[in-house]
Amino acid sequence: MLVATLGCIAALVAMPDAIGGHPTPARHGLSSLPEAAQGPISAALGRDESAYRVLGLHALSPAQRLRIGFSPAGVTVNSGGARLGMTLSAFGYASAVRPLGAVAPRARANRVSYGHGSLREWFANGPLGLEQGFDVAARPSAGGGPLTFSLSLSGNLTSRREGGSLLLEGRGVSLRYGGLLAADARGRVLHSWLQLAGSHVLIRVDDRGAVYPLRIDPIIQQQAELFASDGAKGDELGESVAVSGNTIVVGAPAHAVGGNANQGAAYVFVMPASGWAGSLTQTAELTAKEGEANEEFGKSVAISGTTVAVGARKRKVKNKEQGEAYVFVRPATGWAGSLTETAGLTAKEGETEEELGQSIAISGTTVAVGVGENAKPGAVYVFVMPASGWVNATQTAELTAKGGKAKEFFGYSVAVSGNTIVAGAGEHEVGKNPGQGAAYVFVMPSSGWVNATQTAELTAEKGEANEFFGGSVAISGNTIVVGAQDRKVANRANQGAAYVFVMPASGWANANQAAELTASGGSAFLGFSVAVSGDTVVAGALFQEVGGNEKQGAAYVFARPASGWAGSLNQTAELAAERGEANELFGKSVAVSGNTVAAGAPERKVGNENQQGTAYAFLAPSPSVAISSPVNGAVYTQGQAVAAGYACRAFAWAGVETCAGPAADGALIDTSAPGPHAFTVETTDSDGLSASQSVSYTVVAIASPLAPILSGLSETAKIWREGNLLAHFSVSKKGKKKLPVGTTLSFSLNEPAIVTFTFTEPASGRKVGKKCVAQTKRNGKRKRCTRTVIAGALTFSAHVGTNKVRFEGLISKHKKLKPGSYTLLVTATASGKHSTTRMLHFTIAKG
Repeated sequence: MLVATLGCIAALVAMPDAIGGHPTPARHGLSSLPEAAQGPISAALGRDESAYRVLGLHALSPAQRLRIGFSPAGVTVNSGGARLGMTLSAFGYASAVRPLGAVAPRARANRVSYGHGSLREWFANGPLGLEQGFDVAARPSAGGGPLTFSLSLSGNLTSRREGGSLLLEGRGVSLRYGGLLAADARGRVLHSWLQLAGSHVLIRVDDRGAVYPLRIDPIIQQQAELFASDGAKGDELGESVAVSGNTIVVGAPAHAVGGNANQGAAYVFVMPASGWAGSLTQTAELTAKEGEANEEFGKSVAISGTTVAVGARKRKVKNKEQGEAYVFVRPATGWAGSLTETAGLTAKEGETEEELGQSIAISGTTVAVGVGENAKPGAVYVFVMPASGWVNATQTAELTAKGGKAKEFFGYSVAVSGNTIVAGAGEHEVGKNPGQGAAYVFVMPSSGWVNATQTAELTAEKGEANEFFGGSVAISGNTIVVGAQDRKVANRANQGAAYVFVMPASGWANANQAAELTASGGSAFLGFSVAVSGDTVVAGALFQEVGGNEKQGAAYVFARPASGWAGSLNQTAELAAERGEANELFGKSVAVSGNTVAAGAPERKVGNENQQGTAYAFLAPSPSVAISSPVNGAVYTQGQAVAAGYACRAFAWAGVETCAGPAADGALIDTSAPGPHAFTVETTDSDGLSASQSVSYTVVAIASPLAPILSGLSETAKIWREGNLLAHFSVSKKGKKKLPVGTTLSFSLNEPAIVTFTFTEPASGRKVGKKCVAQTKRNGKRKRCTRTVIAGALTFSAHVGTNKVRFEGLISKHKKLKPGSYTLLVTATASGKHSTTRMLHFTIAKG
């Protein structure tokens, strides 16, 4: 059975130092940890490494320098002179939170659990830190408001909220607690958040409309912060970002190069083996070979495989501020050091202030470059790599909007995927709505790219004036996303939205809006930037307020529902900087490739340097499999009916595509043949990532059945009066008179069985030989004797454990025992075997 799971990776670590104004990666620091997305890996490693075992309810985390203790009062974590205590003190809906009492912890290997009825709290120790979680089997029965877990904090650390996390700091260490993802049984993401209330941290989950059981997980994004090693004040690193596979490119258009202010640079980051985590500096720095001041190289960046494209919109070409784009091909030795371009791309008849390179995109061997707002009337230039490789070149084709006008911002945004290019025109007039905006789709002819006008024009179904639809565009396969940063949503100006278009079977010419994407809690300029990869859309909201920080910015992830892109949809996840501050403009640029999301924050203050800027990488881990049945290492009898129980889940913005084992979830596993058996479940998610989990069990041949064991036979009254009720299972009650009516017979069984009550009584007889038999005419003169006769019998099914039978003397509706003394013989039968017969005596009184 699936259960709700909630948790956080928590680690006390040394605070990172600052050297030359730049954060240095902390080897054991929290920022360098893979987050709770890696919790299962950490737990598995901890299970196999004795250093992380829980011994005597105490544990160590050598990698994180933690000392951990567990008691009925909760968990304590110590590092140096710092101490944190955490106790789960209450749970329920907000209006009916019920206190939880202390319970004894149970430890096994590197895990500890606390049972609170249907709620179970657990901890897993591992090299990445101490993971905490909760399992909730069912919805609370009373109350309203959000589902709430109340954790009381103690120790000598100060706590404060920062973004979506709780920071606990002091004594030279820092602990972060936060980052939640909640999903119901259908995979629908639920809104969850943290609150700080005095010495308590409250975990809240909005489960309205949710189908239980829930799954509420810890931080599922692995987050890294990307810095330039030579970054400086005003560089605006993060103005543009791009990602392809495990490589991220970040533009810094205001970076000074060799004394040239605002010449600009682009930085390449390659994911380390440990994943996107911690504070990272670039693998390579890209600059223009003949760059000059004020060219804004890095205003736009793009990457496809091993090729990077960078725009320098202010570059002078033939003494005109026309703009230029640059192509960099990864060297055979990889992205490393300082690199200059492989080729420069310019417009054949470019004009002054055309700002070629305002936008740029690349797919395979095709580069599309858009122009700035001053271009009249705007254009997108297409460059195709020659068969011999990239060389300095002018465009292969020029794309324009049919009927386009000046100042419509055509080409201000551009995207390419395969043979399809999309360009935005955010100020295009639609109908009588000035500035509503449009996006234009161009499909390459079979003969290749040539000068052309659009194949299709895309607009919002219910667009209005001044929405700037097309200010950002993205494409992946047959899916196009268009941002409208100034869209009014629910009467909130400038909340912003993004729109999804899916190519019909007949082609783009007949495309209509498929879905409108908005932020459920409101946003500020959502859609200023957009990106799409497969079934995942990311939209930046650079002015979004986060944790009270104005214009800190956020990015929203939208996963395609199983039913497809349709209607109005809210985000799957919200991404924000772990230690973000006001006015950082996180989300001014976004990119996505598979399960990696990159977001730029060009106004971020680094050290004491304002607007140095940074970028962030978020990684959703591979999907996971949980097998509850068969139990690993279990032994089953041949032919035993055992139902398979397992669940697959995808993290963050992905969805489960396949989840299959030898038997379907809920179906019977194979117990037909004795011997060892393996049960493996495999899963893949919508990002193409896969995972598997295996357990083993043993089937043993059926042994000859043993006789059932009947014990504990007793009665509540030895002398009693008859009643009028048939024998029945009941709970014993005390009679109101001195002699009670009936008695309650109790007994216990070790397995279900058929039980027979045989009532016997003494009767007079005549002795014949060695036997006492009933008197007849022939033996009437023999010696008198007393014999035992059967007065009646009852047979019924009884269950394992204690059984109680209320008996008032009735054998059937028409027969009852007469007053007198009786002996009761009790026998249980199962699988043809009989138990030892037990007996007791009672007397039925007259009256």
